[in-house]
Amino acid sequence: GGQDLNGNALNDTWAWNGQRWTQLSPTGQQPPARRNHAMGTWTGRAAMFGGTPNGSTALSDLWIFSNGSWVQIVTTGAPPTGRYFHNMTSLGSGNSSQIVMMGGSNSNCSQVFDAFRLTAAGQWIPFTPPSNLARRTFMGLVSIEGIGANLAWHGRAAVKEKCEGWMNENIVHGCRAEGPFVGSTGFSGTSAAAPQISGLVALLLSVNTNLIWRDVQQILVLSSGH
Repeated sequence: GGQDLNGNALNDTWAWNGQRWTQLSPTGQQPPARRNHAMGTWTGRAAMFGGTPNGSTALSDLWIFSNGSWVQIVTTGAPPTGRYFHNMTSLGSGNSSQIVMMGGSNSNCSQVFDAFRLTAAGQWIPFTPPSNLARRTFMGLVSIEGIGANLAWHGRAAVKEKCEGWMNENIVHGCRAEGPFVGSTGFSGTSAAAPQISGLVALLLSVNTNLIWRDVQQILVLSSGH
C-alpha cells in the first residue's frame, strides 16, 4: 500500500529481510489499494486495518498476510468504524498476539476519539482513552514488550478538520487541520513519531533492562521539553 508520486493509492506488497526490500506476488484475493492505513502483528501474522483509497473514503476492513496470501478477517464484537491516519500496535507475541488501535480520521475528515483491542480470538473490544489525552491523528503508538503497556505520543490534535481537494504545507491527503499540534511543532512529519519513539524506547531498555513502563513514560515526558 501507500501512494505513488502522483498521489495514486497502491496495493503492492513488499517484504524486508534485514538488508533489502523484495516485492511479493501474493496469491488469491488482495486488499483494495489504500494509503494511510495501520499495520501490526496479530496472532503472529502481519495485520492491516483501514486506510483510504482517495483521501476521503475511510475503510474499515481487516486483512492478514499469511503463507504468501492476503486474507480478509471476519471479526466479532464491536468493530471500529472506518478510519485513516490512525495507528495500532501489538501486544504479546506469536499466536497469542493482540492488537491495540487508537484515533484517526473518518470519512467526514473528523478525528475520532476511541480505542480498540482485538483479541487473539478475533473479538473487537472498545475502551475509552484517558480523558486527558486529546483526540489526534498521526500519533505514534508503541508497545513495551514484557510489560503489556502502550504509549501514545505526539501526533496532531485538531479542533476541526476540513476536507480539501489539494495539497500544500498545511494540507495532508485532503484534510486540513484547524487546531494545535500535540508535541513539538518543529517535528517534521508527525507520522514518523512511531519509529522514532520505538527506537528511543528500545535504546532505553537496552541500557537498563530493569525499567518498567512508568519509568520509560517519565523519561519521555521529562525529556520532551529539551
